[in-house]
Amino acid sequence: MMMLVVSMVLVTPTMACPAGKDCLQASEDGNTYGMFSNIKKLDSKTVDKYVQTALESNEIQKLIQTLNEKGYELNQADAQGLSTTVKDTYYEAVALPFASTDNSEVTLVAVIKDNKIVKVQATVLHRDKDLFPTSVDVLTVNGNNVETESATTDSIKV
Repeated sequence: MMMLVVSMVLVTPTMACPAGKDCLQASEDGNTYGMFSNIKKLDSKTVDKYVQTALESNEIQKLIQTLNEKGYELNQADAQGLSTTVKDTYYEAVALPFASTDNSEVTLVAVIKDNKIVKVQATVLHRDKDLFPTSVDVLTVNGNNVETESATTDSIKV
């Protein structure tokens, strides 16, 4: 579930952390994480509905095709969903995981507002043989093209 919350931060630009604010603090009850509040897991019926909606999206299909070409396979049975409120706006999201033959963790996230997909993004977290994260790829759709932005752990300054 935490990967879904983190993915929503990456996916939804309106959720960007305001300058000077520590947005990575989680509440003890797990219902608040930074600027996200009222975080709740979606029931299976709602998840199934949004998975079907996502699979009908051209953008999602382009991302699935690109991930399939890279050797990742959609694992629809393990889809998860959550709802949250950000700055008084209610969002829902569904995460579609992918199986990989390497140590990568691959998730496609669709963010939904008012029953419409407002943003989609796939994230590939590459790991070495010890499962240590080495790089991340973020795939988005721009028109007819799938664009990839990448970063290595070496490029992240703490």
